[in-house]
Amino acid sequence: MAVPPRLRPQVQRFNRFARRFAVRVPPFVVVHNVGRKSGRAYETPVVAFAGYDGGTRLVATPLAWGRDAGWCLNIRAAGSYTLTRRNHRYLVDELRIVAPAEAARIVGGGARLTNAVVRPQEWIVGRLRRAPTG
Repeated sequence: MAVPPRLRPQVQRFNRFARRFAVRVPPFVVVHNVGRKSGRAYETPVVAFAGYDGGTRLVATPLAWGRDAGWCLNIRAAGSYTLTRRNHRYLVDELRIVAPAEAARIVGGGARLTNAVVRPQEWIVGRLRRAPTG
């Protein structure tokens, strides 16, 4: 079940507020992305869970609005993005869209709960690394 489009205005108002706390309160993160047409910088609060697949650290985010949400289109076009969690910046690359069961296998309980409550049809997963400082 994707979030109904009629809720978009309320979510946009909530996002302006959520950006203030999302960098400090897991499972929220702020996705930093650049508009693929406008070139404008965006900060989008989303839910994300970290996990491992083999020896690779990954991050998975449910696509509650679907893969056509602006932030998702932007990061897919760029091939990578940065996110902030607990005031630490991370680089995410090697992006791929996965089914809910695959997300649950990678990140465990948080994804299983999200799948049961929000019922996203897809998740976006990428390799998670600490962003260089400087």
